[in-house]
Amino acid sequence: MNSSTILQKRKQNNFSNVSASILAENRGARKELFMRSKQRTEIKFETHEITIVRLPENRSAIRFCNDCQKNVRHLPIVRAAFLLGISETAAFRLVENKQIHSTETETGALLICQKSCQNRLPQADG
Repeated sequence: MNSSTILQKRKQNNFSNVSASILAENRGARKELFMRSKQRTEIKFETHEITIVRLPENRSAIRFCNDCQKNVRHLPIVRAAFLLGISETAAFRLVENKQIHSTETETGALLICQKSCQNRLPQADG
């Protein structure tokens, strides 16, 4: 090989190395540009749920309340507990402590005086 051929090969190698590094830099810049332009969109949903429980009116009864001394609607313990926003166990405790009025049916079912339940509810302003 003569000196001009060697010189030409060196120029080609240098050119190849330079062009390869420029291409690598361009690829890196494009990748960096792509990474920077990535956006993250976050969507949040907020939900509210209201449950309305309606029991048939025939499950309550108009009975004489010994404590109120008048005829008032009496509710099953489940319905009275729901009205008060407490558990059935807590409603039974209120009955035992004479904090709400109750009566038993001929079959032994416990009924709660609705008026005494309503008297325990906080009064609405207005």
